[in-house]
Amino acid sequence: VLGLIREMTRTWLLGTGPLAEAFSAAFNVPNLFRKLLAEGAMSVALIPTMRGYFAEGDDEKTREFLSATLSILTFLLLAIMALGMAGSLGIARLYEAMARDPSLVTDSAETAALIRLMFPYLAFVSLAAFFQGILNAHGVFVPTGIGPILFNLSFLAIPPLVVGFLPNAARAMAVGVLVGGFLQALCQLPAVVRTGARFGFVSIRRAFRNPGMKRVMLLMAPTLVGTAAYELNAFVSTGLAYGVGAATSIQISLRLQELILGVFVVSVATVLLPELSLRAAQRQHVQLVAGFRRAIEGVMLVSVPIAVFSIIQRRNIVAVLFQSGRFGPDSVAQTASAFLFHSLGLVFIAANRVITPVFYARQDTKNPTWAGVASFCVNMLLAWALSGVMGGQGIALALSIASAVNTAVLLFMLMRMGLPGMGATLVASAGYALRLLVYSLVAAAPLVLFGQRFASLFASSQSRFVFAGLPLLLSTFVFGGLGCLLLFVTKDPVARSLLAVFKRKTIR
Repeated sequence: VLGLIREMTRTWLLGTGPLAEAFSAAFNVPNLFRKLLAEGAMSVALIPTMRGYFAEGDDEKTREFLSATLSILTFLLLAIMALGMAGSLGIARLYEAMARDPSLVTDSAETAALIRLMFPYLAFVSLAAFFQGILNAHGVFVPTGIGPILFNLSFLAIPPLVVGFLPNAARAMAVGVLVGGFLQALCQLPAVVRTGARFGFVSIRRAFRNPGMKRVMLLMAPTLVGTAAYELNAFVSTGLAYGVGAATSIQISLRLQELILGVFVVSVATVLLPELSLRAAQRQHVQLVAGFRRAIEGVMLVSVPIAVFSIIQRRNIVAVLFQSGRFGPDSVAQTASAFLFHSLGLVFIAANRVITPVFYARQDTKNPTWAGVASFCVNMLLAWALSGVMGGQGIALALSIASAVNTAVLLFMLMRMGLPGMGATLVASAGYALRLLVYSLVAAAPLVLFGQRFASLFASSQSRFVFAGLPLLLSTFVFGGLGCLLLFVTKDPVARSLLAVFKRKTIR
């Protein structure tokens, strides 16, 4: 939610004009390496290895491992930052080279300046990830959770304070990024000191020879391949969008999609993985398939109606959240168009978040990686082809099609596993998703038939909370009420099961 508010501040200051496009493209560069190093493969490999050292209780070995990790991380960061800052103009021109229409790229020099300004952010968040590994290995999680909150609050507070002292609002946003990254690392340092962890710098040769570091690199390798494919996908997509003047609108649309997935889907996948891992370890394949069916149908119950509602109410959703300052009606229309095509893929992305843990539960990382690579290739080809015809809408549509391809490949691989009852489960889940689509279309019918007439009553208002918010609120009540009524009348078993769980939690 704070991430959404952060984007509201960004759009208020920048809108979707040239400065917004320059900031979107520039921030994408350090963010790419952040996801690869700080929050991607490194965290996945580092935390379990650290936990093993702390559990062993040998302070000298632990100090050697932590020092090796810090030394290699620092070496890599300094090298990447030096190359990135020195080559910032080259990166900006690479974006320009990806453009289908180079005339739409208005300020490569400003993009390069913003890249140079924001690259140190990578050092701060990578150090924060190192601290997070130490704390999580000790079972300490609160400071880690506070870090992203401070980052978002900095993004909200700093730009309005410094914008008057800088050449433009995009530079002010860049300063907010730097301060936020610094606070994300700083807030964890006191807790790290309290754990008693000790570390320093050692030579790079000694660091690479450390047994724990070798283990981390072996664990990182397969995850890094899959993560790199996904993040390179995002990088190229942003470059193509930048080339058609749609990078900001696509990023805002993706933020809305991530909010939906984060609130309703990621939590299900997070809870699902430990249960499936236990069933797989105990070779309880029937229970594993049953748990997967509950999860996939639960996710469908949420994602299918939300996708339909988002498509119909896309313009009101974008307007009520973002239309202010420099983000005017044209920016709303551009972002709503991207959100339409992103919403088409929402169900597939949600399904992927639940299907993938089945592979991880069986310690299979190769098949999801191959599925990701296939999806990446489809997305790149379609984004390039469709961006020339449809602009930013084509890039959003390409991602949705690629997500559907990813789902299809994963389902095919699931079928080949030979788990008892998996074929019947997939057929039943597909039928349930189609039934939910019918329910959703029935519930949406009044919005399509009468929504425009109701919206015209408030169209003259200057407040987005009136001309967009009131129609959106009424539509939510109508759509949600009819949908719940259909589930009640048909005695939907998944809805009844979720309601029973909710009641038990409430009573407790």
